[in-house]
Parts: sequence; structure tokens; C-alpha cells
Amino acid sequence: MRLEAISVGRTRTIEMRSGAVPTAYLKTPVAGKCYVEAGGLQGNETAVHPDAVYAIAAEHYEYWALRLGVDRSAWRAGHFAENLTIAGLDESQLRIGDVIAVGSEVELIVAGPRIPCFKLSWSLGQPDTFIREFGLSGRAGVYLGVRRSGWIEAGMPVDILHREPAHPTVAEVSKLALDCPHPPEEMLRTLLALPYFSRSAALVLEAALMRAIDGRADTGTWRDWREFIVTCVVDECLDVRSFTLRPTDDGPLPRARAGQFVVVQVPGTSGQDPIIRPWSLSDWAHRPSGYRISVKRQADGVGSSRLHESVREGTRLNIRPPSGQFMLDRSVFMPVVLIGAGIGITPLLAMAKAHLARGSSAPKLRMIHCVRSGDFHPLREEIDLLAERHPKLRVRYVYSRPTDEDVARQRFHQRGHLIVDDVLAELKDLSITLGNKEVSVPWFECDFYICGPEGLEGELTRRLIERGGRQSRIFCERFQPAGDQAASQSIESAQVVFARSGQSLVWTQSENLSLLELAERSGLAPPSGCRIGVCSSCQCGLLEGDVRYEFRPIADVSGRTALLCCAKPATARVVLDL
Repeated sequence: MRLEAISVGRTRTIEMRSGAVPTAYLKTPVAGKCYVEAGGLQGNETAVHPDAVYAIAAEHYEYWALRLGVDRSAWRAGHFAENLTIAGLDESQLRIGDVIAVGSEVELIVAGPRIPCFKLSWSLGQPDTFIREFGLSGRAGVYLGVRRSGWIEAGMPVDILHREPAHPTVAEVSKLALDCPHPPEEMLRTLLALPYFSRSAALVLEAALMRAIDGRADTGTWRDWREFIVTCVVDECLDVRSFTLRPTDDGPLPRARAGQFVVVQVPGTSGQDPIIRPWSLSDWAHRPSGYRISVKRQADGVGSSRLHESVREGTRLNIRPPSGQFMLDRSVFMPVVLIGAGIGITPLLAMAKAHLARGSSAPKLRMIHCVRSGDFHPLREEIDLLAERHPKLRVRYVYSRPTDEDVARQRFHQRGHLIVDDVLAELKDLSITLGNKEVSVPWFECDFYICGPEGLEGELTRRLIERGGRQSRIFCERFQPAGDQAASQSIESAQVVFARSGQSLVWTQSENLSLLELAERSGLAPPSGCRIGVCSSCQCGLLEGDVRYEFRPIADVSGRTALLCCAKPATARVVLDL
């Protein structure tokens, strides 16, 4: 191998992605000798990554120029932000921990793969999708630590002094970080424990470790129904009550993914049929001994009313395993933003606890909770305590109609309704920790989780995207009322025919059962899972008539079919292929 060029750069602020970004990405070739010290090359700065030296193969210039259709002569040394351009450098052969000599004085240790960011795509005029291609190409370069300082100069030989055969190659670590759905935990922990391992790469591998932990199958899961007992009931505010549930068999429980819900069968009284409803889990634990739901009593909610009226400590309830796709991704290394309105805070509180359980590797967390007033503010004490214990969490409360007492006691940060300008104002000082360096990051690199009324979710999502946010990083709990469609097609009663079984039943608005509940009442047992139109397992052919959805299904409903779990008659006669 041979050192072809040396390049350094100073931090400057550049406009990119509609914002001012500090970066030392732009490098200038050095003529003559350059001194390499413990922190890197003299005259070189790093705005973001804390690694001492970045090197890339000279041969990669030809490859990328051809791949991107660029004249190679337009790129001078340092174009990929590298400090060292080395002929013959091969990431598929270099292993983490290998020691490289440059000339007779300098020794460098292979610390990790290049972890590219949006500055790369900006510099090369490529879309952000190119970042992944570059990182996985085996032609992205390598981070190096400094073992021995000294002078270097272009033209010097580069030799491998020591090999570390037990460790993976640089290219293999790139795949672990960027393209491994189920990374091996043991290897991740080994790499992260190496004192010289790249802090830039460690940030990504720590996230991959969380992905491995959350993807691991838990013991204690079950199918269909399992009996639980209510062990604690707490009034959280005027209209919200929490119920803690433990399995009556005292067996282990699977760790729910933060944001998921459970389907609960609330028993009937005085001859009433059970009511089945999904409610979000409002708590999270790595090894749960029970689950907690926090439920708002809705004025017209049959299920929530019965839960509040009839369920007490000692009540036994049947529950299905945790499910749902509104889940926190703990594998991210950028800040996370949680925005909830009213009872929409329940899955977000579980997310906050799961996020902060990552410990020192957890990115910063912002939470915004919108409520009417202090009288209708569920779980506030718990959120405040969480913020006191975890400096990475910052909470903002928005009250639309604060009481005089709320004002006197300064219980809220903002009066009125939340708009996107309020959100962005809260995200001005975001940063991540790289090594001993605190690096500012733009708000559009965050993951957003929004749970509340459909109008709030839709408006905030639209406005964030208009301002430069990425739709792929904005997640909403889509378990929402269907709105005007449900009201306009509401009827008092209907004849429902289950064609295959030959049964015919009368559905009434007063009971307001879903078609799945009506089928189960008749003794039928159609497939079902989530009960909120997510899993599609209850999809059934619609032979005659039409249906409405009290809750807008998440799953696709195509052709003449109905999702029984959330469908109700919209015509006087409905015939189902069941």
C-alpha cells in the first residue's frame, strides 16, 4: 500500500437542507509533510465525528466516478472528506484492531467503518438513499486511531504491522451496522467493549444492539385469551383511571414493545355479554410482572364506561397478548420527539420509559403533552418524576383551557393549541453525544411519534413535512374514529346473515356490537386477532349490503370485503360469507 495524498479541513457553516450546518467535510490537500498527533492530523478539525483519522482507497475514486457518471478529474484528493488517500486499502481485508504503519514513525489502528451521513449525499449531489449504498459498498473507507505519532508525507509506504484475526473485517462491521436485521448480540458487545473502537461506529452499533434486544423472542407469550386479575386501580385525573393487571397463573410475561396495546375482555354483569376493547399499555418494563392500561371514560363509550363502573381490584379479565404496529424504534441514535394529546399520552409514556432504559446511550428525548387543563391531565406526576430522574428528557405541557388555579400555580408552559411552530421552537437545541463531543443535529433528523385526535396528527404531520421533515420518520397511532362517515351511515337496526352457517341475527344500534362480536354471540368463531383493524385476520367476504367503520381500519380493505372486528351495518340487510 502507498500513501497517495493527505488532506485537512476546518469547521465552517454551510447552508444545506434549508438550514445552516457546521461541518469540516470539505478538505484541502496538504503539500509536503504533516504531523499526526493523538487527536489526528495537525490543521484538521472535526465538526461531528470524534475519530482521529479517516482513510479511503485511491481506487475508490475511479469506482464512484464511474458509478455516478462523473469526470474523475473533477475530484481532487479529500473529496470524500478523507484525511488519507491510500492506494491498495481494502476494507474487505482489514480487520478491527489491525495496526498499520505509515512510513517509519506513525502507527494507526483500525477503529471502524465510515458511517456516512446526509453531508455525503449533499457533497456528491445524490439523494439520501445513496447514503446506505455508499456505507454498504465496501468502498466507504475506514476510521483509524493513532497509536504512535509522527510525520507523514505523500508517497510513503503503508504496511500492516499486526493483524487481529479474531475480529470482523471493516466491511463486515458496516453490514452489522447498516444491513443486519438480527445482529449477533455477542459480537456487538465485544466490539463496543474495545477501547479503540470508533465512537462514530459505536453510536450505530449501540443502536443495533437495541434492535437485537428488542427483536429477541421473549418467553411467556401466549395465544388467544389469558386470565389476569386487577391488582391496582388508580384515578389519574377526572376522567382517566389506570388498571394494573397480573396473570392469575403467575407465569412469565413477554416484554411488550413500547406503544403496543392489549385487547381486553370486560365481563358483563346481570346477564350482559362481555365487551372486547383494545387499550394501549401505559407502562413499560424490561421484565414485566404485569401490564397497565390507563383508560379515559368516554361519554358514549360502552367499553370504557363498563370498565370504570364494574372493574375493581380483584376483578378477573381475559386479555390477548400485546400487539400493534405503533411501536418505538429503540435502534435510532438521533433524538426522539413524543407528541400526545389527552389520553394519547398512554403509549407515549411507555415509549419514554423504554427509551430512557437505554441508559447513557439513549439520545435526547422531547415530550409535548396537550390537555384541556390540570383537572384533565392524566399521568402528569409520573411524567414529571421521569423528567426529574433523567436529564435527557425535557417535557412541555400545553393547556387549551387552563383553570385559574393552573395559572396561579404555573402548571403549564403554553396556553392554547399546539401548532408546528411551537414544535420546532422546542427542537432548536438538539444534539447527540459523540465521544466527549456534543454535536448539534437538525430537527428533521428526529423520529416523531404522535398520538391524539386525528386532526392533530394529520395537521402536524403535514406541516412537519412541509418544513422539511421526512415522512418515513413520522409515526402516528392510527387507531382513530372514522368521523363523519360513521355518523352519516348510522342505522337503528339491521338484519345480519351469516351465509355459510345459515344464521340470521338482528343487529341494533342500542347494543352497538361489531360484526365480529355479533358473530361470536351467535356461537361462531371467525378468525380474529387485534380487534382494531390491524391484522386483517377477520377479513370476510361481503355478499350483500354495506358496512361502516366506527374506527378507521389500518389494514387495507379491498373489494367486497369487511373487517368484522371494527365493522357495523350501514344498510338494513348485510350478508357475510361466514
